[in-house]
Amino acid sequence: MGRALATLTLALAAALAGCGGEDKLSVDEYRAQLRTICKDAERRSEGVRQPTRATPEAIADYLTRLRDVNARTIERVERLEPPDELKGAHDRALEANRDGREKVDQVIDELKAGGEPAKVLSDARDELQESSAAAKRATRDVGVPECAS
Repeated sequence: MGRALATLTLALAAALAGCGGEDKLSVDEYRAQLRTICKDAERRSEGVRQPTRATPEAIADYLTRLRDVNARTIERVERLEPPDELKGAHDRALEANRDGREKVDQVIDELKAGGEPAKVLSDARDELQESSAAAKRATRDVGVPECAS
């Protein structure tokens, strides 16, 4: 009984130690986890089938599915605890991705309202490219350039 209680106490102590959220990842751990998240996001994005029609509805649906992959990715990255030296770049990457998601939401809304796809996408191109470039710079700054593709 004493040995079982000691084992239970150690297991409980280990579990509680992991709940504090105080343990930041090392640089290598952070980068490894970020690479895993990026690979999963890329796989999921590649699985989103492109529209077969150029209607506002079909394009809005396609962009919504891509946006949903991005939203899940952002949530996963938000849960990472970056080391102090990468915190700024981590936050910049998240902010750029959130900004891009908001811009995509605007495009989706315009398409759902019946906007002509070529015009809506053309009008949004510069802002979307700017957000994408900011996210790529921040991702490179955290030392995971393969996530910037």
